[in-house]
Amino acid sequence: MDSTNCSSISYDNTQHRYDVSKILTPEVTLDEAAYKNYSPLYLSTTFGFSYALCFGSLTAVLMHTILFHHRQIIDRFRASSDREDDVHMRLYKKYPEVPDRWYIILFFIMMGMSIIVCEAWDTRLPWWGFLVTQLIPFVFTLPIGMVQAVTNVQIGIYIIEGLF
Repeated sequence: MDSTNCSSISYDNTQHRYDVSKILTPEVTLDEAAYKNYSPLYLSTTFGFSYALCFGSLTAVLMHTILFHHRQIIDRFRASSDREDDVHMRLYKKYPEVPDRWYIILFFIMMGMSIIVCEAWDTRLPWWGFLVTQLIPFVFTLPIGMVQAVTNVQIGIYIIEGLF
């Protein structure tokens, strides 16, 4: 069992790799009777700790950003249009600017098409689940980006997105 202490593999009660196909129905949903007959899911200690630490780090980054940097973030957003042009901005001014409404229209077209795909095909993702998966990066991009810019440590949100 020593080789499994640092593993990211899930195991059954006989210390073999967990065979998920034994507990799924043909519709790819959980068959509780088959789960009870087969085996509970066993994870290595390190795998469990890594998940706990990832959830903890995401919560800590979000709360730290809100508590200690909210004023700085708000001030930067307000002052973003008042800055003096740098060399790159002066070069870009030679080209016509794309209207903001183009981005807004494209955004809503893509969101609508994505929701239609979730509802029209058997993706097993409800429309509200898709909206939540879009909200997660919207909330976490700035705090995680700030941590990575200052410390060069990247915190992933794959744990939360894996829930959907």
